[in-house]
Amino acid sequence: MHQTHEDRHFWLVSQDGTHFRTAPSAQAELTASQQDDLSRYAVDRTSVYYNTKKIEGADLETFEVFFPDGVLPHGNEYSFARDSRHLFVDGWSLPLFDPTEVTWLELPCMDDKSSMCRNRSIRAPILGRVVDDLLVLGKGTRPTLFKDLLKSDVTCSLDRVTVYCIIDRQRYLIDFEGVEPARLVLQDGQEITRDTSS
Repeated sequence: MHQTHEDRHFWLVSQDGTHFRTAPSAQAELTASQQDDLSRYAVDRTSVYYNTKKIEGADLETFEVFFPDGVLPHGNEYSFARDSRHLFVDGWSLPLFDPTEVTWLELPCMDDKSSMCRNRSIRAPILGRVVDDLLVLGKGTRPTLFKDLLKSDVTCSLDRVTVYCIIDRQRYLIDFEGVEPARLVLQDGQEITRDTSS
């Protein structure tokens, strides 16, 4: 005997079904993968949604989904949208900047013998420099932008999934796993809070 069970979950996202539709895209021609990504965004008469979550503060009039292909160092694993004041990454809000102008930081492994590090765990974040700001993107976590932190050079390294950065000759740990927003912890234990994600 063979039985197949299927579970379906439904969420009421909007009560404005008449105006509920897929959000607009900045690009005319979309690949199948981009169309799947676009289908995560919806709008109604008053709001913008990502999956089942309302995006607070999104400007309905200027909101658009876009696909900056080739921008990320490890493929297009994040979803991007923008309005006149914000950049949205996986539905999370950041101050508006152009993701094509981010300088992505190298994260060399501290221990070359570690296969986990050599293969780069998918849980490790990616870091980028936005002028003097440090951008932290971790899959499944809220993106964080540390403002005015990088007045000089920065070097970072990866120890399995833990990221350390040397900024102005001081060593920091980027604490992002299970923390929203990410925290930047000076290795003497002092936490630096310069996040302006929202």
